[in-house]
Amino acid sequence: MTGELILVVGGTRSGKSAVAERLAAEPGDAVTYVATGTVTDPEMDRRVAAHRARRPSSWTTVETADVAGVVAEAAGTVLVDSVGTWVQAGMDADDLWEAGDLDGFAEVAAAWRDGASGRVVVVAEQVGGGVVATGRGTRRWIDTVGAVSQALSAVADRVVLVVAGRMVDLPPVPAVESAPRGGVSPPPSVAPLSDNEEGRDAAPSNGERILAAHGDTMVPDGALDFAVNVWGDRPPAHIRRALGDAAVGRYPNLDETRDVVAAHTGLTRDHVVLLAGAAEAFWLVPHALRPRHAAIVHPTFTAPEAALRACDVRITRVPRDAANGWALRPDRVPDDADLVVVGNPNNPTGTLDEPGRIVELCRPGRTVLVDEAFMDFVTDNRSSLTGRVDMPGLVVVRSVTKLWAVPGVRAGWLVAAPAIAERLRAHQQPWPVSTSALGVISASLAEESWRLDTAAGIARRRTAMVRRLERIHGVTVHDGAANFVLIEVDGGPAVHRALLARGIAVRPSTFPLLPPRCLRIAVRDAAATEQLAQALEEVL
Repeated sequence: MTGELILVVGGTRSGKSAVAERLAAEPGDAVTYVATGTVTDPEMDRRVAAHRARRPSSWTTVETADVAGVVAEAAGTVLVDSVGTWVQAGMDADDLWEAGDLDGFAEVAAAWRDGASGRVVVVAEQVGGGVVATGRGTRRWIDTVGAVSQALSAVADRVVLVVAGRMVDLPPVPAVESAPRGGVSPPPSVAPLSDNEEGRDAAPSNGERILAAHGDTMVPDGALDFAVNVWGDRPPAHIRRALGDAAVGRYPNLDETRDVVAAHTGLTRDHVVLLAGAAEAFWLVPHALRPRHAAIVHPTFTAPEAALRACDVRITRVPRDAANGWALRPDRVPDDADLVVVGNPNNPTGTLDEPGRIVELCRPGRTVLVDEAFMDFVTDNRSSLTGRVDMPGLVVVRSVTKLWAVPGVRAGWLVAAPAIAERLRAHQQPWPVSTSALGVISASLAEESWRLDTAAGIARRRTAMVRRLERIHGVTVHDGAANFVLIEVDGGPAVHRALLARGIAVRPSTFPLLPPRCLRIAVRDAAATEQLAQALEEVL
């Protein structure tokens, strides 16, 4: 058994703790009981004593709010009782009852499953079923417990509702599934429900907020920016010339630019689809190709899942693991998936998978969508799959945002077999790409020597950044092939907030299946890197 999570939800005095204890005892292995609350009065002391009396003497009891630490180290089953007292302890510790960011609680809790080697049983209070609380602090606690419960439900293998001592297994909602890390596929997990925040009746769900989170919204004015992975402050000279020369007084001529892309890739015009930003491809595919079951290799860029969810496509999340270098595991992809989405180099892990490993996923009746938005940072052109679109169903997407510093232009392209490309183009509006964007696409492909020299320089700066960060105690660094690195630190959300307080923005973990202890850091120059490193040393 690997990382199984059972969520037990019930109201006060519903019998939820007793049910959770029975579920924890089922495997017959060692059980670590995590008591997240503290005794504050005689009545609470009696409740705690009653709980202790019915637990087997062989169980290990740990009184702590560091659930992630216990889950990561425990060899057997972990029983966490409860979400409500865990949230209360965290709000007390950081004085969050009146103000402050509470989103981190859900992110941390959702990662408990990934950190476990065995069964984790979590007890959660069923809140919000009665009248609206009058106190602001109570409302914030209720909202946070609800958000954490939904985040846990979204990744749980089983969710149990307890009423009057009886448990009912809640049915799964087949919106998002988690592929196994080996063995039998677990049942579909439950998609997060909408949160009702103060002053709002229909807020987006926690899952929707995570999928819509992008680095450009995470950098306060004046902050040192390590969160946005666009290289440079302005486009290079040849891109600026293309923007200035754009003949915006006439309609865009897409065929001319398709010919430029075709010549660059060694393909034909019929293979090429021009895009208003590479992200457009992720919305075109579900509308044009109508997949039924999509497997998304996570953690990765969240736009593909957001687009597929909007089209009600069944989704399985296929995990990458840090333990094996975040490498792609084709054997984890469900056989019946008719769409597979993979990033290469992958964002946020930086992983560069061997082209042959990705090609293993191709088969008749399946589309394999490869996001190569960061491939321009790789100097070995053999890493790209643009020349392999003869493989069945292969679609390769490229971006002109990152290396050339033109995110506002919205320019990109993809290549695929002519039949697939034609279906995708049929779902675009007339003139889907502006004349300015067409000029940028052509100019980006015309200066290959500039790209190679710039990519090599960024790689040297990334190596220097990795070496500097590796010298900091408490930091684990994952090098990659793009213009960012991934680090792990204890208390990732708290470290992120502490760096922000010092005027430094890094990217926190808002990626599905990426532990909250991870932070993504864009490559910058030596002076900025040193400023970040010193701030990290202070925080840690």
